[in-house]
Amino acid sequence: MTVKIVSSVPCRPAAVMVDPWISLIVKWGVENFGDLLHLLVRDPAQGYLELQVDPESGALVALILLNEPEEIGRAVDDVAQIRDFESPVLDLSIWPWKATPDYKEPAEFNV
Repeated sequence: MTVKIVSSVPCRPAAVMVDPWISLIVKWGVENFGDLLHLLVRDPAQGYLELQVDPESGALVALILLNEPEEIGRAVDDVAQIRDFESPVLDLSIWPWKATPDYKEPAEFNV
């Protein structure tokens, strides 16, 4: 599965939090209403990350690092540049959707 950033949206400044049970929480000041989509990412070293995404705009609302993976060497190429006070907008095609004659909604909120 590939997560693709397609654009960005304006937002209030991000808030960063940590506590004894969760390694890192980043929440972008993105206006959203209703249920969020959740992208749950696990790595073989038991790392666990959750991305919360607005189902209307695709804007990244929160990133939660639950379990830190073991450090491994990785290079990230071609990363989209996001300016201050912007949130990345993700491609929503990785979530299954159901469409009716009147509306479209996520078939699953967690992938």
